[in-house]
Amino acid sequence: MLRPLYLMEERGVHLTVVPADAKGCIGVSQIEAAVRTETKAVVLTHASNVTGNVLDIEAVSKICSKHNLLFIVDASQSAGIIPINMQKIGISALCCSGHKSLLGPQGTGVLCLADGVFPAALKLGGTGVDSFSRIMPKFLPAALEAGTLNTHGLAGLLAACNYLKTYGQLKILKEATELAKLFEEGIKNIPGINLYGDFEAALRTPVVALNVRDIDSGEITDELFQRFGIATRAGAHCAPEVHRTFGTEEQGMVRFSFSHFNTKNEVKEAITALKILEEESR
Repeated sequence: MLRPLYLMEERGVHLTVVPADAKGCIGVSQIEAAVRTETKAVVLTHASNVTGNVLDIEAVSKICSKHNLLFIVDASQSAGIIPINMQKIGISALCCSGHKSLLGPQGTGVLCLADGVFPAALKLGGTGVDSFSRIMPKFLPAALEAGTLNTHGLAGLLAACNYLKTYGQLKILKEATELAKLFEEGIKNIPGINLYGDFEAALRTPVVALNVRDIDSGEITDELFQRFGIATRAGAHCAPEVHRTFGTEEQGMVRFSFSHFNTKNEVKEAITALKILEEESR
């Protein structure tokens, strides 16, 4: 989400970035305090892909309604695991990728728009309708869908959504969160482990970001995979502001992402692996 915003800033749009606190959380009051007379929209990420922190989008929506602002939500990290009612909350536009908690194929994504919200097309081309028109169709979704659609990808995303409806998003959230909590409890007292995020929050996504002392996150990720067969993600996670908050721009972080497909035994193996790596780092 940041790069499109930075591009708009280069084109003259004023951008206000609300800073996070020591746990990587952003207070609703801070968001309202950042609203200016010329502010047109509030754009935010529902859940952090690094810390798992979740923003109270219902409270933010009330601020947007109060100040007559568009409310744009990136739900890439929450869609599929945290139920979201756009109409009830009052979201103007919601976007998300399809391959994360929605469990769909890579190369798929979703853009949901409230009534009356009609963004300009970024890509122009054939749509299969209004072929004699020199401009894009004036109705959705054709106005935003130039070219050949990723039909097989969308079929996979539909199948994934049907699975989520059958299994239940709240059930998935509960099961995955229990595993993440088990993991966090198992490593929080290891001397050289640094954890990032608000682990006391009532609602968070099942990811845990950490570092082992001052060791580069890429080294830890490689060790976890090569020696223990544990797949994690290292680096900046496309979230530079989070790393500026925690001072981990150079080291990055090691992120563990838990799913309801994981097991308690796998969590215990991960805890044991980190204990071994931490002991070896002394």
